[in-house]
Amino acid sequence: MSFLVRQAAPGDSAAIRDLFSRTFGRVMTAPEWSWKYPDNPEGWLAYVAELDGRIVGHYGGWPIPVVIGGVRQSIVAVGDVATERAVRHLGGRRNVFRSMAEEMFARLRSDGAAFVCGFPNPRALAAGERLLGYRPRFPVREVVYAIGARAAGPGAAAASEWLSEGYDLLWNRVASSLETGVVCDRRRMNWRYHARPDRYYRFVALPGSRPGPVACGALSFVGEEALVMDAVAESGAGALALADALEAEAAALGARRLVFWEIREGPLASVAGPSRSRPGGTVREAGFAFATVAFDAERTEEFVRRAPVTAGIYDDR
Repeated sequence: MSFLVRQAAPGDSAAIRDLFSRTFGRVMTAPEWSWKYPDNPEGWLAYVAELDGRIVGHYGGWPIPVVIGGVRQSIVAVGDVATERAVRHLGGRRNVFRSMAEEMFARLRSDGAAFVCGFPNPRALAAGERLLGYRPRFPVREVVYAIGARAAGPGAAAASEWLSEGYDLLWNRVASSLETGVVCDRRRMNWRYHARPDRYYRFVALPGSRPGPVACGALSFVGEEALVMDAVAESGAGALALADALEAEAAALGARRLVFWEIREGPLASVAGPSRSRPGGTVREAGFAFATVAFDAERTEEFVRRAPVTAGIYDDR
C-alpha cells in the first residue's frame, strides 16, 4: 500500500479532527479547529497523508509573526502531529510522519522562512532528531512566584478580556525599537487570547503618565496557577510593576501561584530572567524543550539568542 501527501484544504477539517480524536483520545471542537487553523490571521499551513482516499496523517503548522534583525517575517510552530497507528510502518524511512514534514519544510524553504519550532517532550524530540533534524535549543523552565497577601489590592491596573485601540500606543512604542522577538500587536493578541474558544484568558494593562499603557500582559488560568502567556513592557521597571499587577489579578481570580517562562532578554527578564530584580521566584523544569529545524542558520541563531520566548507561542495553554 502507498499513501499520498498533499497540502490540507478546508474540506479536510472534519476528517482531520476525527483523526485527532482517534490518535489523541480527545476531541478538537470545530470552533477550536477553525480558530487555530483556517481563521489564523497569519495563515494556515498543514499537510495530510491519504490512504485509499482517507486521511491517516496530519502535520500542522502555526505561523507566528516575528521580527529578526529588524525585519518582519514568519516562523512556524509545528503541532497536532498525528498518524494512524496502522500506517506508521508504511514507507520505511520515508514514512507518513517524515513525508508530511518534508513536504512542509520544502514549502517553507521556498517561502523564505527562517525555521520551524516546536516544544517536544523527550520521546518526541528523539524521534524528531532522528528523522527530521530537530535540534533542541534550550529546556523550557518556569519561574514560579507564590502569591502573597500583598497581592489582594486592585491597584491602578485595568483588567479586560480583549485589547482596545489604546494598546496600539504601547505596541507602537515597543515595536519601534524591536530588533528580534515575537510580534504582539493588537490583532495577534486579540486573536490569540480573546478569540480562542474553550479557553479563558485575562489581559492586565498598567497605565502610565502618557497615553496608552506602559505594560500589558495576558494570563491563562489552570487550577491554582496563573501562567503569564505574553507580556509587553517598555522597560524593566514597567515589567516589575506589571508583575505586581498580574499577581493582584491572579489573586483576585483565585490563583495561588504566578508562573512565567524563564527568559534571558528584554524587559521581562527583570521578572523571569536568571538574574531577577523581583525576588522570591523559584525555578522548575517544564518537561519539554524549545527545538528548531533551521532553514536559515544565521536568522535562526539570531532569534534563539535574542528573542524573549514566552508561553504565547506554545499552543497547549
